Parts: sequence; structure tokens; C-alpha cells
Amino acid sequence: MDALQRKSLSGLWLVNLENGARGIILNGVAVTGCRDQDGAPAVTQTGENLATALGLMLCSVSWKTPPLMQWEWSDIAEDMARCVTLTESQRRDVTVIHSRLSGGEAIHFTGHDVLSGANKNLWFPVPQEADLFEWVEHIMVMNHQAENVTSMEPRIHGGSYTDYQVRYNANLPGLKQA
Repeated sequence: MDALQRKSLSGLWLVNLENGARGIILNGVAVTGCRDQDGAPAVTQTGENLATALGLMLCSVSWKTPPLMQWEWSDIAEDMARCVTLTESQRRDVTVIHSRLSGGEAIHFTGHDVLSGANKNLWFPVPQEADLFEWVEHIMVMNHQAENVTSMEPRIHGGSYTDYQVRYNANLPGLKQA
């Protein structure tokens, strides 16, 4: 596991496998675990004790049991880190301007290769009854630029406009989320 993957899995994790096995991963490093549900209560107690001693929150996650007969908890940690790193690598931000124009309300995606338009002046009309968050997400998904929008925060407010920072999960070719 490389440093980026280990960093992406920071914190204290209690991992619950489908077969009842449990393990503890701390900052991307497998600490302990059991292979069946018999040892699960002791692993859970160890995780709670570590959380208290280190002043950390114990995050619980369900994970698929590895198909291999021979596996280690370090394999689970690496698998989790790869997934977290992949998820983070598809996160994007774009500034969206919401403005009142002569023809009504509209939004513009600044600096986006597709949604800014060929001349960087493409505006999308906003229906009067539309929820702005849902409308931004609709445009991004419909144009195959996003899987979804995760947040939309106002950044700058002027007389007839507001700039929003929009965070979204990019629609990357070949990537499908479970």
C-alpha cells in the first residue's frame, strides 16, 4: 500500500465481513482481526478501547468477505484503501454562477470543458419551480459529466448573482459505482 492509499484510509476502522469476521484497521494498517464470528466481540472491544485511548472515533464499515481461502487483514486494508483512493480521485469541483438574466434565471458552469460551452458562455435556463441543487445535478448527469452532486455551497453573492462551489462525483469512463 502506498502513502496516498494509507492516508486515504486514515482513522480507526472496525471492519465487519459478510461471514461475521471482524478486524481493526488504524491509519491503513491492519491491527488485529478474527476470521469468524466467535472472536468478533473481542475484536469489537479492542476497537472501542483503542478509540477511547487514542481519542478517535471508531468508524464501522461492512465489507465483502474475500473469495480466497488464504487472506490476511492487510489484504482487506489494501482493498479498502484502493476503493477510497478511487472514490476520491473521481471527486471534482466546479463553480456555478446562478444569475438573473434578461430571459429569466440561468446557471453557468465556469471553467468546465463541456458544460461551459464552446465559447465559454453557455447558460442553462432554470425553471421557476426548480430546486437549484436538483437542477444543477440534473444538467450534470444528463450531460454525462457527473454520477451525482454531493454538495453545493454559496461562495460569493452579488446583486443579481450567486457563485456556488459544486462538488460532484465525475462520470469517469469505465467506472461504475456499486
